[in-house]
Amino acid sequence: MRWRDALATAVVVVTAWPMNTAAQEPLALRQTEVSRDEQARRAVGRSEIRMDEAVRQAERDAAQVEQAQRTERLIREAVRPEPRRPDLQHDVIQGIQQRAIQRALVR
Repeated sequence: MRWRDALATAVVVVTAWPMNTAAQEPLALRQTEVSRDEQARRAVGRSEIRMDEAVRQAERDAAQVEQAQRTERLIREAVRPEPRRPDLQHDVIQGIQQRAIQRALVR
């Protein structure tokens, strides 16, 4: 009888635990919400844009992109397979083999 009571208690605790934590979440969310009045009172300000700094950053970014493109190009050239010799292509090899077979049959 005791183990049934302990099991029932454990089941109730395990199933009630997520409901308990879920019930507390909206309170936490309400505490972090900002009312519309408070949002309206906040001043919206723009930061100053320094053109010389923006130009330097754009030049750095462009240089990084160019460097990445150069690196990719070098990698592609290094990995590119050697061009195949035309005298070793399938048609040529088949023709040579066919001639050899014909010569062997004549003998």
